Amino acid sequence: MTDANMARTRVICCADDMGMRPDWDQAILRCIDAGSVNAVSIVTNGPVFGQALRALATRPSVAVGIHLNVMDGRPLSPPDRVPGLSGPSGRLDPRVGRFLVRYLTGRIGREAIEREWTCQIEAGLAGGLRPTHVNSHFHLHMLPGLFELVLHMARRYGIERVRVADQPPWAAWSEVGAVPRELAKVGVLWALSYLAMPKLRAEGLEPVGKVRGLAMDAADAQRWMDVLRDLPPGPTELICHPGQFERQTAALLSPEVVARIRQMTVAVDADSQGDSA
Repeated sequence: MTDANMARTRVICCADDMGMRPDWDQAILRCIDAGSVNAVSIVTNGPVFGQALRALATRPSVAVGIHLNVMDGRPLSPPDRVPGLSGPSGRLDPRVGRFLVRYLTGRIGREAIEREWTCQIEAGLAGGLRPTHVNSHFHLHMLPGLFELVLHMARRYGIERVRVADQPPWAAWSEVGAVPRELAKVGVLWALSYLAMPKLRAEGLEPVGKVRGLAMDAADAQRWMDVLRDLPPGPTELICHPGQFERQTAALLSPEVVARIRQMTVAVDADSQGDSA
């Protein structure tokens, strides 16, 4: 999928975390082949990144973006060049809360994150990718300071679209119900998106679409159908994680969800011509 076609697509169902585990990637590929997933975000420091590239090469209609990662696996940079990101083992620290505390108190510098994320983008380019979008593991690029960094990197590398996690908490209600922890996460990201969107526009960049799916990891097929029925106007990026959550994977492979997403993967321009999707 080219960036121009991506801009006109009504539903971009994007599978995150490709390249991290072979079983996750197999589930993502099954969803791509079924027709429910039409975009992926790939982790270039993932242990199966090379295998993921080869699989995507046979599926050229899929939009591929970079999933920036400072939370899992080994950094592509030498550990002594990214102080604070990795522990004595040389691996990235997977504890989100610890990262947030260390970043917000200045114990992890933006320079280290920029160095590692630069390596990750350049690894994708060296592998032949022409990324249509960029985002990050656990949405860390939404943090103040890191969002501006990602905008700068997107401009530098010609990536036109950046995920802005702008799903309002009331829209998440239909995905997850009254689960305080999930609604709180969505609320924090929504507040950050309020600050982020003007910065994105000022840089001449675009979001992938209005974000939905932040709270759908445990959603079954019926809940997916409900969410698809109530999407906002214009392009929507539906975030998913095939292979990581059994119920979600089953939903994305169900005939009714596949058919609905296929129906809604049409040019947004058609909406103004009476398309009722």
